[in-house]
Amino acid sequence: MDDILFQLKQLPCEIISIIQSYIPYDKQVLLNKSKYKKFHYKIFPNLLKINVEIYIRKIIISDYDFVFNVLINDNLYKWIHIKKYRYQQMIFKNYIHYLRYFANENNAIKCSNFINHVIAITGLDGKQHKNKINRNVIWIK
Repeated sequence: MDDILFQLKQLPCEIISIIQSYIPYDKQVLLNKSKYKKFHYKIFPNLLKINVEIYIRKIIISDYDFVFNVLINDNLYKWIHIKKYRYQQMIFKNYIHYLRYFANENNAIKCSNFINHVIAITGLDGKQHKNKINRNVIWIK
């Protein structure tokens, strides 16, 4: 295995670029940070709305701060305008506050710190006690 990797590293740049032209963009995204920055916008629209939320949750659970940083920079204003986001029996002021709650619940320290930094910069940190509303509705027959 090490012999194969060594041989691949010895290939000229022209051959490497030809080989990479045959690799689809959604696979190139996973190669390194520069490829992710270059091609991440091509894989995000292909996900359904449900899959996007699963994708974001997996990134937070795995505490991938680089990927989360790119996503939050691209979608910050869209996520701020998602008002009254519901999760389980809670209603959050917006989607950013939900992401902070989810990061704290899953002990994603890097993502949580970045979200707190973004919230402080954008001025969303006012009246923190009103960001989460618990609803326990029990219907009595």
